[in-house]
Amino acid sequence: MEHQVRSTPSCLSPACTGKLRAGLTHLLSTLMLIIFPVILASCGNPKVELNLRKAAATGDVTTVQGLINSGVNINAQERLRNFRWGPVVQQGPSALMLAAESGHIEVVKLLLGKRSDVDAVGSMAKVEEMNWLGEPLPPIIDPYQRRTALMLAAEKGHIEVARLLLDAGTTADKGVEWSQSPLTLAVSNGRAEIVRLLLSHKVAANVGTVINVKGRHMATVLEVAAMKGHTEIVKALVDNGANVNGRGEIGSEEGKTALIYAAENGHSEVVQVLVSKGADVNVKSFLTLDRLFRLHEPCPRQTALMFAAANGHIDAARLLILAGASLDQKNLCEQTALDLAVESKQEKMVEFLKSAGALK
Repeated sequence: MEHQVRSTPSCLSPACTGKLRAGLTHLLSTLMLIIFPVILASCGNPKVELNLRKAAATGDVTTVQGLINSGVNINAQERLRNFRWGPVVQQGPSALMLAAESGHIEVVKLLLGKRSDVDAVGSMAKVEEMNWLGEPLPPIIDPYQRRTALMLAAEKGHIEVARLLLDAGTTADKGVEWSQSPLTLAVSNGRAEIVRLLLSHKVAANVGTVINVKGRHMATVLEVAAMKGHTEIVKALVDNGANVNGRGEIGSEEGKTALIYAAENGHSEVVQVLVSKGADVNVKSFLTLDRLFRLHEPCPRQTALMFAAANGHIDAARLLILAGASLDQKNLCEQTALDLAVESKQEKMVEFLKSAGALK
């Protein structure tokens, strides 16, 4: 009896080929669902990244979370150019920077939890340009507005955001070009609480180089605080080792000390603090090279009392005289404080100085 051999479908038969095609299609679909978000994150999707930055800037936690779940690159920065014909680079703000700038704590927490780059630097301002056809070109970076997330939090006064960033590992004294740092921005904008926070996070341990860092206006942070009348900040800086008699680099402004700036602007409380901390009341401003080309301005080599007298700040002048300021010192033009008060038509100041013993 012959055995009948049971035939099996050939791999090339329509039935087998159809099943194979269906299986491969399912496999590819599954792989794309897994791999596509990874590809999106690594290659970048400008539109999705822009949506993330917009959501972060407005504090939209739900949208930020959804975009993160889709695999968006959370560290993507706006694409700008370094100069007019330069290459397009990622040097604009990141989502974390925008959230920090606006003080959106929950968004900051979310981004930090996903290991967002806390030390990234980006330009917060840009110059828009068009080509010869009137078409928009990628914006150019403004180098004066380069910031980190902590710098933005310090500048805007968002203390809780600053704490989160410091706890996440960013350094309190990390700065960028033009000697801008979280400390210089906090001081310049009168953020006393943030100044104290920064001083308590390693800045105080490195007080010799950080407290007296030269700012964009070529002045120490103590000078800036004194100039703007930020009394509490002046106290904090001096208590942490700032040199009360230090001054900006020669060649900038007029080589004034913090006391001279305070007296010139009539900040009597700051004058009192600085005098109590040992500021020299008779030191004169430098004659700088830059100053030689501005002959129309007041004569150089003046004391704090001379600046106070010329501007009519009687309370500041009184404090200086009580602290031992000389009424007889002269500037480069052989003028005393009384001469300057007369020249500036500060009648009440003239009377006050004469009563204090100044002689014409």
